[in-house]
Amino acid sequence: MGSKTKIAFVLTWMSIGGQERALLEMLKHIDFNKIDVTLYLYDRGGGFENQVPSEVHLKTIPRVQFSSFFSHPICVVKRYVIGGLAIALGKCFHKNARNYKYFSNAFLPIKEKFDYVILYDSFFLTKIPFVLTKFKESKKVFWLHGEVKNHFINSDIIRHLYEFDKIFAVSSVVAKQLVDVRPELKDKTEVFYNYMDVKSIKEKSYNGESFQDHYNGQRILTVGRISAEKGQDLAVLACKKLIDAGYNIRWYACGAGDIFENIKQLIIDNNLENDFILMGAKENPYPYMKDCDLYVQPSKSESWGLSVQEALILGKPVIVTNVGGLHEVVEYGKNGYIVDKSVDAIYEKVKWCLDNPQQVQKLCENIKNIEFKQEDINRLFF
Repeated sequence: MGSKTKIAFVLTWMSIGGQERALLEMLKHIDFNKIDVTLYLYDRGGGFENQVPSEVHLKTIPRVQFSSFFSHPICVVKRYVIGGLAIALGKCFHKNARNYKYFSNAFLPIKEKFDYVILYDSFFLTKIPFVLTKFKESKKVFWLHGEVKNHFINSDIIRHLYEFDKIFAVSSVVAKQLVDVRPELKDKTEVFYNYMDVKSIKEKSYNGESFQDHYNGQRILTVGRISAEKGQDLAVLACKKLIDAGYNIRWYACGAGDIFENIKQLIIDNNLENDFILMGAKENPYPYMKDCDLYVQPSKSESWGLSVQEALILGKPVIVTNVGGLHEVVEYGKNGYIVDKSVDAIYEKVKWCLDNPQQVQKLCENIKNIEFKQEDINRLFF
């Protein structure tokens, strides 16, 4: 048997989120007899880390620590002071790639050789210098998960994308947005949809915790990171209008994120503590998806919509906002509904679904006949 292909993935951490779930499923379906995989993480202990296959080598991204960089044998004080500060103040520098050389000085060399290195986490751009300077002999892949128009991508960042051999975008919309900004990147940009294991999703929907509140009304579910671009504030206000209109519904939001407390306060301000339920992050959200009556994705920005696709796999009617790549997942009237990203539009379509259960049932019958295609993992190698 010849030597294995060696591949390294680079990610911030394995938190409970959509892109991490997609990576996890892809890792589980790699042929480890032919491929040797290392996963470099900036932080350890994420909710999905314990699900990474045992065949994957888990390593922490090596970087200079404040406690040790002055004594490091290759330390040049000026460079490493700035490099250490760049890591500590990463968020402050997040939008400015001109600090590229200082970020690279904050990372230690990688001695191991890889055929491919994949920057899978494109939201944390401090990883770009790590990939470009520490894996010099590897083919380099940039995985673009977010909409370019709402992404932390400026002219300096795009300038460094030329140094990657391949750019995978998670939807046609995301790929087009990038190529529209920089047509020169067209030849190296391809669409690679998030990997999904349809059989596993269906099996997991029957294993694990689901709703425990014995509620007998209509359950509406939203799954996703609790963050501004995911639009949970629109969901809360749409829920308020539905409750005020007399509908017997309860809306559940599964996820965690940086505006969790803001959404919690919005719920309190609108007296919805018993009507809009924040459930936190769930390693296995599929039983909740299976048992809900309607799935709503109220996003203000969305690259593709992994959770929407998962809800469809479980036969649920979906309502999504008209943003990003969601129209690649939802075809209006066939497997779901697309509305404007506003409180009124979401309210009106949810109300219509509640008022027209027979039409929604026909939609569910259509969903049963959908054939969900799987991405080819071999496309990673070129």
